Formats: sequence, C-alpha cells, structure tokens
Amino acid sequence: MDDRYDGGDSPSGGTPPGSGTDTGAVPSEPPVTLMDAQTQPLWRIERDLRRARARQVLWMLRFHERTLTSVREGWAAKFQEAQRCGASRERLDNIARTAQLAEQEAGRAAVLHMGQALGRSEYSVEAELSAARRAAKRLPAVWEGFLAGRICVLRLKKIAAAWENLRTDEALEKLDEQALDFAQTHRIGQLESWLRRFEHRAEPQEAAERFARAARTRRVTVVDREDGMSMLSALLPTFTAHAIKRRLDSVARSATADIPHNPFIADQIRQLERLEPQRRAEAWRQAAETAEADHPCLPPEALPPEALPPEALPPEAGEASDESIPASSDETWGPDSVGQQPHAQPAEDQDLPPTSRSEGDPRNLDQRSADAFCAWLLSAQSPEEIQVDAQIGVIVSQETLLGESEEPGRTRDGRMPLPARNLRDMLARQTERLDWYELIMTSAANAQRPSERQNLLAIRAAGRYPPARLRTALWFRDSTCAADGCRVPAEFCDIDHIAPWPEGSTEAENLQPLCRRHHRLKSWSFAVRADLIQAA
Repeated sequence: MDDRYDGGDSPSGGTPPGSGTDTGAVPSEPPVTLMDAQTQPLWRIERDLRRARARQVLWMLRFHERTLTSVREGWAAKFQEAQRCGASRERLDNIARTAQLAEQEAGRAAVLHMGQALGRSEYSVEAELSAARRAAKRLPAVWEGFLAGRICVLRLKKIAAAWENLRTDEALEKLDEQALDFAQTHRIGQLESWLRRFEHRAEPQEAAERFARAARTRRVTVVDREDGMSMLSALLPTFTAHAIKRRLDSVARSATADIPHNPFIADQIRQLERLEPQRRAEAWRQAAETAEADHPCLPPEALPPEALPPEALPPEAGEASDESIPASSDETWGPDSVGQQPHAQPAEDQDLPPTSRSEGDPRNLDQRSADAFCAWLLSAQSPEEIQVDAQIGVIVSQETLLGESEEPGRTRDGRMPLPARNLRDMLARQTERLDWYELIMTSAANAQRPSERQNLLAIRAAGRYPPARLRTALWFRDSTCAADGCRVPAEFCDIDHIAPWPEGSTEAENLQPLCRRHHRLKSWSFAVRADLIQAA
C-alpha cells in the first residue's frame, strides 16, 4: 500500500495538513484572482473544507485496508494450520478460495458500514475509495494537490476516471503534469470537457476503440419523476442523438407540420385550460379578501402588487361562465359513468385542439417536440392505436378504479405514485391487455372478505424455494430490497430466508427480498439491516 495513506491520522502518517507545520504544501492564496476581494475568507473556508475531506478520505482508505488485512491474516493462519496438520491439496485450495471470498465480502461490509456512518450510499463510498486509490498510486502530483486542498473530491474523481481510460505511461504522466493546474482554476464542467479532449489528443486510437465499445451499450431507460411523469432517456452515439433532436426541433418549429396530441393527456390539459380563467379569478378574490384587513382603505383594484399572487387576474379578465366549464368535470365521475367519460371516447369525438402552428396549436415548442416523439415511436395517431406492450406492476384500489376515490395508485416498487385520473385513463385503453392479480393483506378488514379469495401471503411451501405466487406477493409487500437504504426493486432481488432454511420455514413471515449484493453480505454474517442482525 502507498505509505501516504497507511497508518496514523494524518495524510502522511505524521502531522495533518493545516496544523501549521506543513507550509509550502498548503496554498495560502487562491489560484486565480478573485473578482471580489471580500470573498477571500470564503475561499479559505473552502480550502479548509477540502483538506478536512482529504483527511476523511484517508481515514476511509485506512479503515478499509485494516478490515481487509484483519480478514486476510485470519485466513492465512487457518491455511498455515491446515498445512501443519497435513491437509490435502483439495482442502488447502478450498481454504484459499474461501479466503478470497471472505476478503471480498469484508471489503463490501466495510463500505456498507462507512456509508451508514456518513449517511451515504455504498456506491458513492466505493466510488470515492476507488478514485482515491488510483490517484495515490498513479497520479502523485494530483494526489498531493488533493491532500493540500487544491482540488475537491469531485475533481479528484473526474481525473481518476480519466486515468482509467488511458493506456500508455506517457499519457498518464502528461495527465498528472497538466490536470492539477487546470482543475484548480476551472469549473467542474470545464474540467470534464478538458479531460475528454485530453483523452482523445493523448491516445486517439484508443479513444476510437472506446467509442466502438461504448456503442455496444446503447440503450433506452426510464426514470420516474414527480406527479405522474417519467424521464425517457436513450444512450446513443452523439451524432445520432443530435440528429434526432434536431429533427424533432425542426418539426416542432414548422408552421405547417401536423403533430398529433398525446391522447393520454390531451383531454386533461384541455380541461385545465378551460378552467384556468376561473381559477385565476378565484385566486384574485381570495387574495383580495386576505389583504383587505391590511389595507382597509383601498379597493381591491388598488391593492399593491405584492398583496396578490402573480398569476391572479381581476374578475373582469378572469370571470368564467358556466359554458366554459366542461360537462365532464370531476364532480360527475362515478361508478355509473365509467366507460362514458369524454377521455374514453375516440379522438375524432373529442374536438382536439389544432395540430399545426398555422392553425393555432396552443402547445409550445417543447410540448410539440415531446408529442412528435411519442407519435413517431408509437406509430399512433389516435388513442385507440396506442397500446402499452409491457408488464407494469401497479397497486390500485377498487374505489379508485370505479372513480369513487382519487386515492393514487403506485408502481410495484413503491417509488412512483400514479395519479388516479391518469391511471384510469391508461387502464381504460388497455382493458383487453391487462392481467389482474388480487393481493389480500392480513388485516382485520380482510377478515370479512369472501372465503374463496386466497391470501397469497398465507402460502407456505414445503421446499426451499417459494412458489411464483408467493414471490409475486412479496414483491408487492416489500417493494424493494430489505437492506437499509437499498432501493433495488424487489422483483430484481433474491428471496432470502430470515431464519435459514431448513430450520426456517418458506413462508411470508420468514422471507424478505434482498438484492444479490446484500444477500451475499448477510450470508457472510454481516449486518444489512440496522433493526435486525441476521444469522448466516
């Protein structure tokens, strides 16, 4: 191990930075001229914070190494003892393999426990440790600059990541010579661009090969956001991505191009636009009533602007007549109106807004671009043509389905709430493509349910592996990995016996989903839940 982080509480094993005895390594002035001299103390605080973080990273490196060393020495003693006892070669090989696995899992456990102490994910802790090791080993100038507070942890990680892409010693030396000066005088985004350029300049052939390998990882992903929205991302070659975006922008800006409205949301947006004048007028009335006590001598029209919300309009400008309120307002929904609501009707009966800008399309360019993207990918022009050809686990109450409640549903992993209206709209168009599962939880309310309905969580298997129905029930019950802080969806996890099988039974109360990482840690007797230390 590099002796610059091996032993002691300081980066060099001796006096920690900032103690007053390491002058020369610690910058006393900012690397760039400050635009406001009054921010000099702020720069010094930032420098001290960076040096404190450097000490923290060093402690983490030593803790991780001490953990590995302890396990390594323990298994080395077992190996030597087996040799003295004349163990067979097969036995010795088995001890050696087990020692490697034990060391690996001990390192992961150290990362888990440091993450708990720091309130951070295991991934971020492991990434930080990996970057620090690489820099300490191969980038001495960058590493010393980090210890002195010249660059932050994030900049260190960016430079260390670039080191991974370089293959020749000459390129590594140049990176170490040039990166520190650039990193301490430029922003993170500028450093990232500089590093990408450096990689291509230093090793152009290797950069071309990396692109070819990266192109094989192209994919499309979905990240759930708030309020029933998700981010659809595609990892594509840069040229392809820019070409697609430009084509979308070109069509969205065209005055004559017809872009169909997204039928899943068009009806709701139209209702909102019709109700907007009434909502703004009501906001004005409420604000005027609230401000009247503070300004008793002024009529509402003369109230100061700060007394009214920015979106408010006076009644004359925002008054809405009964005709402006759609007949299918939320108040008319109910079990008797299911299947007869306007959003369930064909597109030609809905009187959709214009689809081209020349005809008065009310959408902005971003909205038109998004709808064009949906139309092209789904090859659809009307609601009936859009079909969701995927398996989506959703938990929704019967009352919500019937329109008797606006309680939102949720995705099976529990991450994303699904607004009741959007959920009903989606399900109404997928009636013939749905598979329904009923999950009866153990509760007093469920005691009154018909006896022919089986409680999936009451299933008990005779063997080690739970049947598919029980596994599905556990996915809905627990949503994610049971380890503290882990958000891996339950359907991607192993089903673990809390009390090991065969002593522990294969039933819901003794089963929990654990992702493969945390399942392995538990198998090696490391705690993965703060409220329960489980046996191997």
